Amino acid sequence: MSPRAIVAGVFPGSNSTGEMKLLIALVLSFAALSGTCKAESPHPTSESSAASMLPGCLELVHSKGTAQSPGARFCSGTIDTLLYLGELLPDDYSSCVPLDIPRYQVVQTVVDEVEAVYPSVHNQLFKGLALEVLHYRWPCRSLAR
Repeated sequence: MSPRAIVAGVFPGSNSTGEMKLLIALVLSFAALSGTCKAESPHPTSESSAASMLPGCLELVHSKGTAQSPGARFCSGTIDTLLYLGELLPDDYSSCVPLDIPRYQVVQTVVDEVEAVYPSVHNQLFKGLALEVLHYRWPCRSLAR
């Protein structure tokens, strides 16, 4: 079910159940994406920087989406969360990746774009870079947002 359908309350049953499921999904997604429920430092930790995330993301790409190492699983979860929330974000950050594109190809696109500018961004927060790439490559074009 798409995030748009969830927001619209398109669940079997009452709208209050749908709203509760949305709230739970958003809280869990943000907690998974951030790793903890505290505010992130403007200086990324070594685990969240592009330099530390790229090896796991590259492994995910080379294995065609099979996350076998902790780094590949972390990359997979990060990208999955960004893809799930992409349509719900404000227009400046939103992304609408077509469902027929395999996830590992989406990860490949993010990796390619980050590696192209790697020397200037290796210490930056990977999630922010990935969010920018997703928005740049697959912006939501619907005027009915």
